[in-house]
Amino acid sequence: MKKTLLITVFFLGLLYWANNHYFKPSMEPIPFSTGINLHDFSDASKLEIWNHANDEQFLLTKVDNRWIVQKKNVNFVIPPEKVSKLLQTLGQLESDSIVSARQADWQRYGVDTETAIEVSISKNGALLDAFMLGFPEAQKYLRIPKSNEVFLLKSFDLESADFSFLSFRNTRLLDFNPAETDKVAYFGLDTIIAERDSMGWDSTALGNIDRLLLKLSRATSRYFVDNFDETKEDFVIQKLLLSTSGNQEVTLFAYKDTLGQFPLTLHSSTNPEQWFNGDSIPEVRSFFKKIQRGNNKNKTTQIE
Repeated sequence: MKKTLLITVFFLGLLYWANNHYFKPSMEPIPFSTGINLHDFSDASKLEIWNHANDEQFLLTKVDNRWIVQKKNVNFVIPPEKVSKLLQTLGQLESDSIVSARQADWQRYGVDTETAIEVSISKNGALLDAFMLGFPEAQKYLRIPKSNEVFLLKSFDLESADFSFLSFRNTRLLDFNPAETDKVAYFGLDTIIAERDSMGWDSTALGNIDRLLLKLSRATSRYFVDNFDETKEDFVIQKLLLSTSGNQEVTLFAYKDTLGQFPLTLHSSTNPEQWFNGDSIPEVRSFFKKIQRGNNKNKTTQIE
């Protein structure tokens, strides 16, 4: 009888221990790391981001202290502070509860291979961390690949962690101050130059220049022309040169494809990494369409 009682007490104790260690959610913050740099990704050299829901996959790679984002055959340099902010946000992930340990619940929490955002962080080829992130119904969940547990994240700054390829593109066409611009020169099939003095602009050939400059300074677009080859010889090229009192020059090129293979394509000196679909910026498109002289679409103007 005594032996039976001892066995019963032993199994009750074992059950209590198992319940607290395996079934009861931990109330302590749980860090996520498979590498040696726990919560510190400042020296990472590569991020792989895969949005499974949109089947969008791209890389962020550090090369010679520059961060380059690449998606298929499109790549460009991005500001390092944008990547640093993302790495800092990911390095602060923590949780105080496990909401599920069943694979059947992955889809419910958005951490399955059909809907999750998968992030891998590496340094010189060595994996530091990997996460499967899910954001259903404003909640934020995390699963570590090859693990069943789903964690509810305590806090996550989504504003600092936009995982779309578009979020890394600079959508601003031009970066300049209209108030400091005192000369506008247009080069195309004609050349038109307007200068500003204390009395205002000395030419109206370009229309209302103050309004034009304001529209140009605010122009943005989320539509791009990737892999654009400006060396082709079948473009009518127009150029707008803006000069400031501080001797700053800002250049905007407009390429009109006479064969109809591309939309009006815009490229500026202040955002050289991007080529914009000019048809998506109506106020700029209408200016170049209105100002262009002549109808000889086979004529190409060479701009130095």
